[in-house]
Amino acid sequence: MTALPSPADLVALAGAGRLQEAFDGWEARRLANPEDAEAWKSAGLLLVRTRAWRQALERLIRAETLGLATPDLLTALAICRQALFDPSHSDAWARARAAAPDAPDILLRQLLAEAMSGDPLRCAPLIPALESHPVLSADGQTVLGLALSLGGDADRARDALVAATLADPTVSLARTVLPRVLPRLYRTVEEIPLWRRRLADGLAALEAGLALDQPAIADALLQATHARPLFQLAYQGEDDRPLMERMGRMTVRAMAARFPHLAAPLAVSRPDGRIRVGFASESLFSHTVARLFTGWMFGLDRQRFAVHAYQIGGLSDSSTEVIRNRVDRFADLRGAIDQAAETIRADRLDVLIYLDHGMRGRTALLAALRLAQHQAIAWGHPVTSGLATIDTFLSSAAMEPTDGASHYSERLVALPGLSIAYTPTAARAPGTRSQFGLPEDRVLCFCAQSLFKYHPEDDDLWPRIAAGAPEVLFLFLTDPLGEHITQQFLARLQRAFARHGLDATRFCHVLPRLDWWQYLALNTVADLFLDSLRWSGGNTSLEAIANGLIPITSPGRFMRGRHTAAMLSLMGLTDLIAPDRDSLATLAIHLIRSPDLRHTQRERLRAAAPTLWQDRRCLEALEGFLLSVAGR
Repeated sequence: MTALPSPADLVALAGAGRLQEAFDGWEARRLANPEDAEAWKSAGLLLVRTRAWRQALERLIRAETLGLATPDLLTALAICRQALFDPSHSDAWARARAAAPDAPDILLRQLLAEAMSGDPLRCAPLIPALESHPVLSADGQTVLGLALSLGGDADRARDALVAATLADPTVSLARTVLPRVLPRLYRTVEEIPLWRRRLADGLAALEAGLALDQPAIADALLQATHARPLFQLAYQGEDDRPLMERMGRMTVRAMAARFPHLAAPLAVSRPDGRIRVGFASESLFSHTVARLFTGWMFGLDRQRFAVHAYQIGGLSDSSTEVIRNRVDRFADLRGAIDQAAETIRADRLDVLIYLDHGMRGRTALLAALRLAQHQAIAWGHPVTSGLATIDTFLSSAAMEPTDGASHYSERLVALPGLSIAYTPTAARAPGTRSQFGLPEDRVLCFCAQSLFKYHPEDDDLWPRIAAGAPEVLFLFLTDPLGEHITQQFLARLQRAFARHGLDATRFCHVLPRLDWWQYLALNTVADLFLDSLRWSGGNTSLEAIANGLIPITSPGRFMRGRHTAAMLSLMGLTDLIAPDRDSLATLAIHLIRSPDLRHTQRERLRAAAPTLWQDRRCLEALEGFLLSVAGR
């Protein structure tokens, strides 16, 4: 029997750069003695050096199970989990830091993990800690830039990332994140082309220099995509297809380079003869996306279709349990991203539909892989994916403009009506003005959208309405990211009202964030629902209609700006749709000044609203689409 190499000899081999020989030796030792924790750990650490993350993680977990908890082991575990986009990496870094509290590199990695989470509220505490350092390394500037970007401070974020690239041009993450930095809220119309040009130029430079034979570059691109998907781009109000296609090409290439085993040919399996349809989302909880699209999951004919639901991120709550109990298969895939992909592939789906592509990073990465024979995205975030791996964009026939197909890299399939089998929710009880601290003598115009949906070019709409109907009070909801974003928006309003000789504080009222039932009650209190123009209300408009609140709108250029107009058209209430912004101001003034007209319109709305609920036509069309792409 061949003698096993000694640990000292194997350490010496690794120190001399003979990594394969050292790895083979540690592997021999662990196979000879499966209880040798040091062999499991050392083999795992060598695999970390070669970026074999999954194999490394398996060995490191085994070493920990055998009782090891050394700082190098815990650090390597955290590195692997982060590299595999496993949300537990944040906790792993906290454990590593607890084992070595004085190690500055572990502290920085922990801060980076929080910034990479994509959660602005988790990142906020990082910023003072980083800014308190008199001199930050390139890595420190990168972490600061990420945290500031997530916190909505695009200018300072860009400064930090530029500083990182100047201090160390080899910092791949800073270079890949930098072009993606976009403001949460634009101060002026004029700054939008500047940020758009920075993004376009930055993506072009990244694509030109994308050397996928250098794993660090591919890793950095994917980390940047995970932390900063281009969610905010569409709020600029332009055609994003060219930019999304460029980003899509890079993401597909990088994911194929990182996970080549997931590029194997796919097979379909139908053991019970039913077509297998998967719905993947990071919003399978009490969220707008779930409210819009669970009708698809629940409404398909289960004699012909097996419905799979994949929770690939986000929270779990009672709505999650409802979904779990009403589909054929539910999989919680919020762990490592390669395992999530492998699970979906193993289900051998005919069709996989991503409900909210474009909103969060995990979806952006998974959608860049071919996990099903046919892959589609829905309009949870109604922007093209730009991905060659996505075949179809499932949209609404009532919402698409005549040139809609040109806005997507995917084949456009527009389902009848709103495209969704929507179930409305009414407030538990009507609200009162006193409940929300609102005056009795004003006409309340609810502006329910997230503040970043309001394009600065449309800011003059509010003072123009106020000038013609001084009894109006516009209601907004504070930004969840923080008071600083809300104040930026109010400063914009103040400038717009001042241009008309008015004081915004007299006409604009900001309410705190409300829970869902409070929000629905507010819909029963308000008199009008004023739609946002470049990005129309979707679920917010449906909730307004369900609670008798009159929406008024003007359709935009893209599908995302035409949701409310489609609803009103389907209900036959086209007189509440204005052809342009000027006409919308006139319509709003007319309704604000006339209580009788508002009463009439409210009664018409209540009578027509059932037209929108539980529309079976879209389900029949969806089933037809699924049958066609599955070859039936």
